[in-house]
Amino acid sequence: MKGFYIGYINQLKGKYRKFTLIGAASFLILLFISCFSFGFFQEHFTNGVFEINRETTFTGKLYMQPFPFIRVEIEKGYFKDIMLVKQGKFGISEDDMDIKNLNNSAVDITGHLIYFNGQNVLEVTDIQSSDKVINIKPPTFINQGVLEVTGEIVDPKCYFGVMKPGFGKIHRSCAIRCLSGNIPAVLVHRNENGFESYFVITYPNLKIDNTPILKLIGKTVRLKGKVRKGRNWHLLQYSEAMHPLIIKEQAFSYYQENSSPPKEQHLCITAK
Repeated sequence: MKGFYIGYINQLKGKYRKFTLIGAASFLILLFISCFSFGFFQEHFTNGVFEINRETTFTGKLYMQPFPFIRVEIEKGYFKDIMLVKQGKFGISEDDMDIKNLNNSAVDITGHLIYFNGQNVLEVTDIQSSDKVINIKPPTFINQGVLEVTGEIVDPKCYFGVMKPGFGKIHRSCAIRCLSGNIPAVLVHRNENGFESYFVITYPNLKIDNTPILKLIGKTVRLKGKVRKGRNWHLLQYSEAMHPLIIKEQAFSYYQENSSPPKEQHLCITAK
C-alpha cells in the first residue's frame, strides 16, 4: 500500500517523512524560543555577597538599640553601622550570655560578612570585649515625623546576600522563619529611579518582636509610622494601630521600578 507506514521498517516514505521532518524542526525551534524566553524574563540574581567561607573581625562599639549593630570607623571620621545576626535563623539578643553587659562597649566581633548595595550585615561567630579605647559616638537618627512608606518587608540576612532570591513570594516561608527568630525586619523601599532605601522596623517597646508583621511578608505593603533617617539605615516605628495596607499580594521587588512608584522620594538616599 503506497505511503503506508510500517513501524519496524527504518525508512519513512512519502508524506509521513515530510510531516515528521517539518514537525521535528518546528518542535526544536519552538523549544529553543521557549527556553530562551523563560530564562530571559526570570528575575536576575542580585550582586549580594555572603562570605560563608571567610571570617572577618571588626573592632568597634556595640549597640543593642534600636537594633543590634556594631559601629566601626572605616576611615577617619567615616563610620559604618553593621547589623548583627546569629548563625541560622536567629537574631542577637541582650539576654545572650556572650553579649550581656557589652552594650555601648568596645568589642571585637568575628563573623561572616553579608553585603549588598552599600549595606552590611554580620553573621556573628564570636564576640569579645575589647581592651582598645574607642571614641565612637552612637549614630544620629533625624526625626522625619509620621510618614507612609511603600515597599516589601524582608529579612536582611537573606535579602542582602545569603539567599538569591531573598525576597518575594518564593522566599516568604524562609523570611517568616528568620523574622520569627527575631532577626530585625527591614522594609525595602524603591523609588521610580531604582534607588533603594532600607527601613529597620522598630516597635514602641524597643524590643524586637516581629509577630505583628509576619502576615505582611512577601507582599507589597504601605506602612505608616514614625520615621527617623540615618546614614546607613533608616528607622520606621511600626504599630498595628497605624493600619498597614497591602497594595499587592505579589512582592514589590518583582515589579519594575516605575510600575508602582512610592511618593516618598526624598527619603531615598544612596550610600556615600
